[in-house]
Amino acid sequence: MEPRGDILDSTLVEKVPKRCVELGTYCGYSSLRIAKALPADGVLVTIDIDPLFAAIATKIIEYAGASHKVKVLMGEVTTKADKIASLLGVDVKGVADFVLCDHSKDKFVSDLQLLEKAGVVGPGSAVMGDTTVYPGEMCPTSQDTSLSFFVKNPQYTITKHVGTQTSSKGGITVSEWVHLP
Repeated sequence: MEPRGDILDSTLVEKVPKRCVELGTYCGYSSLRIAKALPADGVLVTIDIDPLFAAIATKIIEYAGASHKVKVLMGEVTTKADKIASLLGVDVKGVADFVLCDHSKDKFVSDLQLLEKAGVVGPGSAVMGDTTVYPGEMCPTSQDTSLSFFVKNPQYTITKHVGTQTSSKGGITVSEWVHLP
């Protein structure tokens, strides 16, 4: 049993997203899981900073027959937020239904805030972040983890949190931006 995959799959079944964003493509494993859950006209925009991983993921996604649903970008959210919004077809009324933050933990909060400013994340967006520190990985130096960010911001409601290690900072969190009065 893989908690991360199970939480991803159950969240996708629950939210039935049509427009998704993934931060941290790596080899495309999560991209394919998300694409499988999308309707025929759904889209996933995924981004990775590493050109090699973006190229590998692109080929894997093409081989799996999902390139009509998955758009792979290479770069950082700081320079690609508008491109992400454009590929999603985000307008004044539209936002991503689901965002998976699976990249550098130090960038979770700042990248999420950039996506908010670009109109990609807003009321109705579900955001999943994996803050588990894996062997050989650097611990985040930022004071704000995705969990603490969601706790401190009233526009978000935490719908799930599963700790995956003994540290209180590690785990998988799913939160949803709610409509405030």
